[in-house]
Amino acid sequence: MVDYIRTSDSTDIVRKQMGITDTNCSPKRGLVEVIEDTVDLVDTHGVETALQRAESTSLESLGRGGDRVVLHDPKDRLLGGECVIKINKWTDGVSNLIEVRNWCMVPEDLRHTLAKVYFFSSNHRWLIMEKASGDVEEQDITDLYRLYDNRGIELVDISEENVGRKKGMVKIIDYARGVFSDDYNTAMYL
Repeated sequence: MVDYIRTSDSTDIVRKQMGITDTNCSPKRGLVEVIEDTVDLVDTHGVETALQRAESTSLESLGRGGDRVVLHDPKDRLLGGECVIKINKWTDGVSNLIEVRNWCMVPEDLRHTLAKVYFFSSNHRWLIMEKASGDVEEQDITDLYRLYDNRGIELVDISEENVGRKKGMVKIIDYARGVFSDDYNTAMYL
């Protein structure tokens, strides 16, 4: 089984870097095994088989993109709280890696605009993130662009598909690729 990083096991420095003080996500016994089984099935039998298996364990598909599938636990059997699981379809885990790095590196005063990353596997094949959904208006997106622009960070691809709401707050829920300008991404990783 792949190691994973839980916030409760992280050092205080990592917790502070990631902006994690507490979590509404409380993974229950067996969740990591279900996630790992799903990842293995993606590799060996494809996404459809993996999603069928995940759904038999109470997880449901919320959507999928080019690189990842997103699952949640509507009956609160395995995950607890309002979180989603993002599983990379490819073994490199690059989309999740970028999302974790973006979460860690975005300036602290902007972190409230991103859905929190709570847990991630050491190989970045999966992560558990705060769930934000609901109606987002064009003005919300305009406000996000303005907020980041005022900090000198260019957002390049924010749309209604990758933004949601959590307790009235607008959150970017998919910030792995195409969200921040190339200049910002390059500066973050130097």
